[in-house]
Amino acid sequence: MYRTDAQTGKPRIDKRSILGMLHRNRNKMIREQRPKTYDQPGEWAQNILCFGYDICRAPLSGGESGQPQAMQRPVVRKEVLSPALKLSPNPADAWVTMNYHLEATADKACLMVRDATGREVEMIPISRTEGQAVYDTRRLAPGTYTVELLNGGKHIEAQKLVVRP
Repeated sequence: MYRTDAQTGKPRIDKRSILGMLHRNRNKMIREQRPKTYDQPGEWAQNILCFGYDICRAPLSGGESGQPQAMQRPVVRKEVLSPALKLSPNPADAWVTMNYHLEATADKACLMVRDATGREVEMIPISRTEGQAVYDTRRLAPGTYTVELLNGGKHIEAQKLVVRP
């Protein structure tokens, strides 16, 4: 590791070998000081070893054996349910578009417009599982109404409709 310089006779230091020795010594020291536990200091030491020296260990994920195992997260797919009935524009001045979607085949399906007291104002029959109906709101008095989507006599969804003068 040490060589003498021919001109001065003083020891010459090979910087590469010293850096390599420091690297090995620091690596060994960190490995010895790294606790077997997965607490914060142990994780810090492990991160230095893993990212700096490519000496990695599996993360703790539990299990019956108590041995560290790679953790696999389950893939959860959330089914996004779109509304079966959507009204636009709402509030309505002259007309409203009622977009609907049925999960099952249309069986005596209809869009029912009811006033604030629950009285049936209009029944619009529908024959397809998906579509839209345009309804003229000018014949309705200003106020709040309910539009219900029914299929086979079963209530599917209801939306509030506000009619402006």
